[in-house]
Amino acid sequence: MALVLSDIESDTFDCKVGRAETSLLNTVNFEQSLIEQSIDFCRLKVNSADLNNYSALAKLNMPYQFCGSILKYKMDFFNLPKPSYKNKNLTFEVYKPSTQQNILANLVNETFINDPIGYYKNHLLSKILTKQQEVKCMAQWYAKHCDENINIMVLMKAGDQYIGYISIFKKEPNLVDTPIAGVLPKFQGQKMFDDLRTYRHLYCLENNIQYGTAGARIENNYSQQTFINDGMQQIANQSIYIVTPFLSKADSAKHTKANKLQADKTIFEQLHQQQGIHFFMEGDKQAYQKRSLYIKLSAIASYTLSVPVNLNDKKLVLVKYFDKAGALCLINWFEH
Repeated sequence: MALVLSDIESDTFDCKVGRAETSLLNTVNFEQSLIEQSIDFCRLKVNSADLNNYSALAKLNMPYQFCGSILKYKMDFFNLPKPSYKNKNLTFEVYKPSTQQNILANLVNETFINDPIGYYKNHLLSKILTKQQEVKCMAQWYAKHCDENINIMVLMKAGDQYIGYISIFKKEPNLVDTPIAGVLPKFQGQKMFDDLRTYRHLYCLENNIQYGTAGARIENNYSQQTFINDGMQQIANQSIYIVTPFLSKADSAKHTKANKLQADKTIFEQLHQQQGIHFFMEGDKQAYQKRSLYIKLSAIASYTLSVPVNLNDKKLVLVKYFDKAGALCLINWFEH
């Protein structure tokens, strides 16, 4: 499994954002990669069908949260009836990155603003990120990475107005994938989405491409039913987890000298005295969740204290312990 730094997301969120996908999660290697790259948060995609992944996730010492599933489908264009367009007044053109980035970005913005990447589903990230930021990342990524040959995006027009789009990414000589497609809300319910899929089907027949894949969130009933009606067969169920190791936004917390681990109460008192932060609100039951990740067995020399999330209804405190050489030894997360 390779952990990849997401440049566009990192720039937009002012954090180090990672992406990882694996059929079988190795907890130790994953945690080590997150720490080595100082990843603030990561979108992890795993194979739901392999029960070993649930055991691996249970061993994960860092804060994480399940944020949905994606069902993947595959279809054989050669063995399905040739479709025809439902609407006769539509035209299609291949997206040109040199002149149409704003057009595609606006289409993605309008079609995915209500349910973009999914970071907003994480109870910590929802406090510091917005859907507007998420959909901006999506729009920028596709506007930048689509081309006219391999990662093709097709724009659909009604008259002079661009109203939809569908991706046709060539993964293998005989296989294309459609990671994103959409129709502007005001044109939905008019079989426009059917015509986008018809274009893809006919394109593949014309270019002698036999197979196509696509996916949708499991709660997207419309897309699930559409894929089934198209004759697609389910091939995978992928679970999405958001892992939040640091959330420190290039943390510059000062080191406090210490030759031992600090009691929880001491940490909370220090928060109050140095930063004016009450980890507990008056009247609550003072219940909190603590996670610990031991990285290196060494004598403690100092620690840093940061508060990535500090709201009335949610707080996350991050304590990092270091040895004399400045190597990270232990991380504690306190969530309330």
